[in-house]
Amino acid sequence: MMEQPLIYVAMDNAKVIINLLKAVHFRDLATMFATNNGIKVTVEDSKCIQGNAFLHSALFREYSVRKDIVSFRTNLGILIDCLSIFGTSVQGSPVSLIMSYKIHGSTVDLLLEENAVVAECSIKTMEAFEILDFDFSSSNIADKFIMKSDCMREAFNELDTSSEILEVAIIPPPAIQPRLRLTTYGFAGTMHFDLPRSSDQVEVFESSTASPRIARFRLSLLRPATNRALSMASRISLRINDRGFLSIQYMINVSDNEVAFVEFFVSIF
Repeated sequence: MMEQPLIYVAMDNAKVIINLLKAVHFRDLATMFATNNGIKVTVEDSKCIQGNAFLHSALFREYSVRKDIVSFRTNLGILIDCLSIFGTSVQGSPVSLIMSYKIHGSTVDLLLEENAVVAECSIKTMEAFEILDFDFSSSNIADKFIMKSDCMREAFNELDTSSEILEVAIIPPPAIQPRLRLTTYGFAGTMHFDLPRSSDQVEVFESSTASPRIARFRLSLLRPATNRALSMASRISLRINDRGFLSIQYMINVSDNEVAFVEFFVSIF
């Protein structure tokens, strides 16, 4: 009797997850972690930025993981290319997907079908390495903001991209105008974008201190964290932990009744 694969998943439309994977595709090598809750795809660069796409089990028609956790590394660019073999337009015909990972060290095997046309792909894998822990447990969160994505798209459109850094200032109560302020220092001069706590774009504004706080991040590190995910998100959560690291979490609508999350961690300047 043939042994069941370590990972076996099936879904009616693979196009649902392509954009989620593209959102974290700033490096080719990705680490995949599969548990009973879903699959996490992690990409890192220079121990300064980490992107995570969460493909929760409810996105799949069938979902089976034979161990508590199964992990491996693979080329994310090749995986995206294979999933996109029939195109990526959501207006087109759905592309069904079966993905399996038989044993540790085997290939990831994809079976895709559109209108009775079938494509098979096998992608090499490697052993998973330990990833960075940016330590964002709830007890370590110093500041937290949840907002609609429109305001952050406006902010990043207005800020000066010639700046080396993005300065994030948290001005909490009892200030007269509590706000989140983003500042760049570029060729055009100093530019501010203020997001008041009273704005209808802001849903959560929490700070662990009554004193203003400032954190600085390399704008070059934030670009991978905003390039794709920001345009797809409906809501955004910003968190800063007690070490000054930044978490940006995007809530993305992937279908009429399903949402998925993409999260980035960025180290301080």
